[in-house]
Amino acid sequence: MKVSDQDQKRIRDYYEDHLKKHGIYDPQALSWSSQEAQLIRFQALLGIGDLEGKSILDVGCGLGDFYQFLKLNFDRFSYLGIDLVPKLVEKAKIKYPRAKFKSWDIMEFPQKTFDYVLASGIFSFKVANHKKIYFEMIKKIYSLSRQATGFNMLDKEGHIDNELFAAYNSGQILDFCRSLSPKAKLINDYSPQDFTIFLYH
Repeated sequence: MKVSDQDQKRIRDYYEDHLKKHGIYDPQALSWSSQEAQLIRFQALLGIGDLEGKSILDVGCGLGDFYQFLKLNFDRFSYLGIDLVPKLVEKAKIKYPRAKFKSWDIMEFPQKTFDYVLASGIFSFKVANHKKIYFEMIKKIYSLSRQATGFNMLDKEGHIDNELFAAYNSGQILDFCRSLSPKAKLINDYSPQDFTIFLYH
């Protein structure tokens, strides 16, 4: 199961509009409220383990800013960023020419493994049947990792859930993730609006 063509168009239109309005150096182009909000989430994802020398797939890479964050924290790693929105990938390549980016729907991504698969913000956009679709996406990204997968979600306790934003009950998400990996771990001490899940093999 994947995001419908209609919702894919909504996603592309939404982010292309934000990109046009804010430009490639403003986190609001990706609907982050601020650079600090973006970096807090990136920092939480680093808690997954030592990424030095590892291969990393960044799902929903947007403008590639997580690549730059990784560069500030690690000397060596192999990186691929993928995103559903071709225009974001095009700009990410301009912004970070040494990194590798591709436009790809994660549900159509070839079955190739990475040490770590990480995703920031990809489950926040409300689409039809979003829980069912996003649960399938979690299964997919976990299957692509050798060591672990990490992702974040908006927390219903601190963030609005409406026609645009999908927010979740962290306990319910953790229960689902533990059906995939008994080593799934919840991190919810870094933001009242957000939580992170790690699924270890």
